[in-house]
Amino acid sequence: MAVVESVYTRVARRICAQIAFRELPIPGKAMYFLFRCGLHVTSVPGLWSARRTALAEEWGFTLRGFDLEFARLAKAGFIESEWKAGVVWMPGVIDDDDPRNINIVAGWTKHLRLIPDCDLKRRGVAELNNWLQQRKDWFSSYMLGPNGLESPGTVPPNGTPKPLRGTVPANDPPERLAKHRSGSGSGSGSEEEKEKESGSGSGARNRRGPTQAAVRSCAEEFGLPDDTLSVLELAARYSDAVGQGAWRPVSDNTDADLRQYLLWLRKDGQLPPVEKVRAQ
Repeated sequence: MAVVESVYTRVARRICAQIAFRELPIPGKAMYFLFRCGLHVTSVPGLWSARRTALAEEWGFTLRGFDLEFARLAKAGFIESEWKAGVVWMPGVIDDDDPRNINIVAGWTKHLRLIPDCDLKRRGVAELNNWLQQRKDWFSSYMLGPNGLESPGTVPPNGTPKPLRGTVPANDPPERLAKHRSGSGSGSGSEEEKEKESGSGSGARNRRGPTQAAVRSCAEEFGLPDDTLSVLELAARYSDAVGQGAWRPVSDNTDADLRQYLLWLRKDGQLPPVEKVRAQ
């Protein structure tokens, strides 16, 4: 029996405590949850492409009944639409279904590009961007445009957790790797020493990511895609490796260290040769 991967949508139960929601009739409440969890939903929180007649048919409403319940949701402030363009916007969704990391935000790009351009889309993107800018963590370093992430600049320090106790970067010197694998390097020493050995202390967590120019240069050198989304994913992969202790920086210059990291990935067989990449 085949295993089908499920896609989940987070909906906060506090919606049921709001007066505006409680005053909706049952069909209106059902429509709210259908909008939140329907097949039109993507990873972009609250901003989707949808057609009025298609939704009415899919959900078993007559057009008149659909318009009636939709008007109630809109009056309560739960949803807005621009049916001529086929766009709907639910402003409060991001408060429930906020992105957990920048890779999720990067994933919005492919969906935003397919949403028809209109005033509602631009307003929704502006509100999502405001949410990103108000975050005190590293989300505030990114700008969201109508077609997704634009000009991300440098990748800020990631908030990845410390590696499991006893893990060491795979590019450690052979004598340290052998010591770790034999078990003689674990279970002793202070926490600070362990963090220093694993490369996951405050210095690694506060380390700035490589510049966009450096990532694009490395992408070209190694035959990798150099569009904005691919560059962002490559930079995030490097920052995650450093933050999680999977890669020990060999240089204080992050841009130079990125190249060393990619050389190690290729040597380890995790990146195909340039000729093979370009042939594809």
